[in-house]
Amino acid sequence: MVLGAGVLPTDLAGKFTVRADVVVNSKPIGRTNEIKPYQITVVRVINDKAKKQ
Repeated sequence: MVLGAGVLPTDLAGKFTVRADVVVNSKPIGRTNEIKPYQITVVRVINDKAKKQ
């Protein structure tokens, strides 16, 4: 996992789940050329603190 510009490690520290905009980079791997992700970039952490009614 790679943190994008403007995403601080403290934004993710101590959290089991977060909402975020991410980019998943994939490439063919192995003899079968199965597409698998090799890098996940966190572009932005979404702070959803809106009150639910």
